[in-house]
Amino acid sequence: MHTPEFSFVLPTRHRPQFVAQALELFRQQHDASCELIVCDNWVDPAQRCEQIVRDAGLEHVHYVHPPTPLSMVDNWQYALGHARGTYVGMLTDKIFLIPGAVARIRAGLQHAGEPEMLCWTTDFHRATTFPDYFGAGVYTMVQASDPGDGLTTPFDPAAVLDERGRAHFTRGEQSRSLYCRGKISFGVYHRELLDRLERRFGAIFRNVSPDYTSMVLGLAEARSGADLSSSAVVSVVTDLSNGERASVDDRSSLAYLEHLSGGSVDALLADALIPGVFASQANVVARDYRAMQREFGLTFAFDEVHWAVHTLEDLVNPARTWSAPAVQDDQMRRVYAWISALPSTEQQRLFAHFEARAMQRAQGGITQQRPGERLGWATASLADALRRRAAWSAGYAMVPSPTATAR
Repeated sequence: MHTPEFSFVLPTRHRPQFVAQALELFRQQHDASCELIVCDNWVDPAQRCEQIVRDAGLEHVHYVHPPTPLSMVDNWQYALGHARGTYVGMLTDKIFLIPGAVARIRAGLQHAGEPEMLCWTTDFHRATTFPDYFGAGVYTMVQASDPGDGLTTPFDPAAVLDERGRAHFTRGEQSRSLYCRGKISFGVYHRELLDRLERRFGAIFRNVSPDYTSMVLGLAEARSGADLSSSAVVSVVTDLSNGERASVDDRSSLAYLEHLSGGSVDALLADALIPGVFASQANVVARDYRAMQREFGLTFAFDEVHWAVHTLEDLVNPARTWSAPAVQDDQMRRVYAWISALPSTEQQRLFAHFEARAMQRAQGGITQQRPGERLGWATASLADALRRRAAWSAGYAMVPSPTATAR
């Protein structure tokens, strides 16, 4: 059987319209060396997408579905097991390959000397109204924060893991390149790297956050990496994202963790950096870093003071809503109890860092992003935006429309 050069894996549940959009954009790749695995983890038979895949009639698209419904994390792992390519990438069902992306990925890999991981940023499409996710809205094109020589920029995976573990910047403050760097959900891993990961760690996707746990393990094991100079995918902004709601609503945070933990949320939260704090994404992600570090004896840098500061900032975020004052009091009490148990020198460092960051935000914000990293313009539809985006990727001059805004 012919081994494809690339496998892209699309785990999904109950979003047939997104699968249909992914198939249409995959059709536009025009690349016979690339396969797409649609792993349909349906519970409601009315929401399955098997017929949509069959009707698309695409030769290199394969439909699979687990014999029984799986958790999101287990479904990602199950889906990955069906990929046969030399390089393998993951796509969520709200992230689509940009037309022409596979050719640029191939060129980037060749230019960078075929690293074990090649990563890229993501464009965004935000529709004006939901649920018209692919209609009129604003499209944002994203370039790498460090364009290197114009095609790829090499990175040291171990150094990137140390940088991320030190947590100088929050998720929203990071450059798009750093946010995506090392993630198989924004890149491809070589088959040899995947085989070593499987031998050393078993499953690479783990609770709570499969994109972060796999990233930690991937960066810990990879021998070489590179960034593509511009995005290869577009993320469609929706009102369906667990992460978006969980970042500002404590009920959504707890429900998301209960879903991923299979009902063992108490044990999961007991293992968090600050035990029992569920209303902070930073605290949950920090738990994943520490869990991978502890379970597998990884030696990357981890600054618990920085992670604790980000956790505290999550809880005092003005955009946050609380289900009840008692919940807010409980979460804040747990944070301050954890801080009070630190040595006095670490307490001083924590509050100094918290105050310095507050002053930076008051003076204009904290960001790694650079001018020119993003360019947004109004568009009639995702399809129209991608036609323009494809022209840009092909090297044609893009004249900003009157509504374009540099970010």
